[in-house]
Amino acid sequence: MNQPFNILPFLLLLACAVSGAKPPKAGVTPIPSGALKEALLALNRGSAPWHVRDGALEGTDLIVEWKILDAQWSEIFSRSERRKVFKIYLFLDDVKKTVRSLDEEWGVEWEAGIAHLSLSGEYFRGQKWEMSYGTRVAYTEKLQSKVLYEYRFTTGEMKEPVADCISEHGWNLEGTISKDAVTRASPAQPSIRAVSAEQLPARSKATAAAIGDSLTDAVRGDFFTFFHLKEKKREAKEGRTLVTFKPSAGAFRPLVTLQVTVNAEGKITAEELALARSFIDDPGNEVFARDIAKSLLRSAVPHADRDEVQLLATEIENRDLRGTVLWRRDAQPRLPAEPSAGYLVYAGKAARFGATWSESSLVFQNVLADDKPILLIVIAAK
Repeated sequence: MNQPFNILPFLLLLACAVSGAKPPKAGVTPIPSGALKEALLALNRGSAPWHVRDGALEGTDLIVEWKILDAQWSEIFSRSERRKVFKIYLFLDDVKKTVRSLDEEWGVEWEAGIAHLSLSGEYFRGQKWEMSYGTRVAYTEKLQSKVLYEYRFTTGEMKEPVADCISEHGWNLEGTISKDAVTRASPAQPSIRAVSAEQLPARSKATAAAIGDSLTDAVRGDFFTFFHLKEKKREAKEGRTLVTFKPSAGAFRPLVTLQVTVNAEGKITAEELALARSFIDDPGNEVFARDIAKSLLRSAVPHADRDEVQLLATEIENRDLRGTVLWRRDAQPRLPAEPSAGYLVYAGKAARFGATWSESSLVFQNVLADDKPILLIVIAAK
């Protein structure tokens, strides 16, 4: 006689999946929150199309997301034609040994293979579990020819390893629909205001560091001296010399790297500025990130092409500023109604922007370096 099928365990598993809940593994003592955070970050693999990163900028502990804005992955994601992706917030409650999670849906628009993310349009926040039955494999992760995972870019492909890690370390996973449950209160930001000319702090003049200039002259110019950029490393490579500079200020040193390429005559042929996204997106430091980014554009681009970059530099200096806006009352900047493609990359809402002019080229690109998001600004001679 056939035994009746017990559907209860299946329904319980489905309920946990939909609610985002998973209990701790039986008999396992919960580890400290700091150790759990390290274990979750250790899930990162360079070959995987998703990652776990620090969530301090969003006011939470960790963020789990697809690498869709990383220029190195944008082609793979564009082939999948995804129209929405999810960012997962993880908040570690050390008292209750519970991780609260929330899914935030972002719409994706594709333009020339580059993703643009937006919270506008159809929007979801809560717990989401997308079924992948019948959908094609979008990416196969391999390690030394061994297939590790076949991805269809559904939320479960990120959620399952994260939930398993939390459970196996003795913690409870609990889904929520409230963003307040996964974020800490942020300090109030100062109001936006215009200030008079006398109140403006000293700003960089951004001269004598252009493509084609002598590096010897450039390091004595305003750009290098204003930002206190000091040489840290020099490397010869294929007839060129790569010179790495870092700010002398300890607080900014890990956040900013400038690499200058010079030819055999000592002339600058390329400049690559790497800015940590944590620096760009920090309300307390964003004005400094904006200052060095726009100053590089105005100083490194050759004079023949400088008019081409002025609008982007002005956008970076002034668009979407939080806190005190450093304008003269009689000279408030005029910006286009919509953000430019280059600014969207600077703001972290697109992966890559490129332009070529008569004497130089420019690339803005969001990438991962050691699994940490950075913005690369590359200006090079044609």
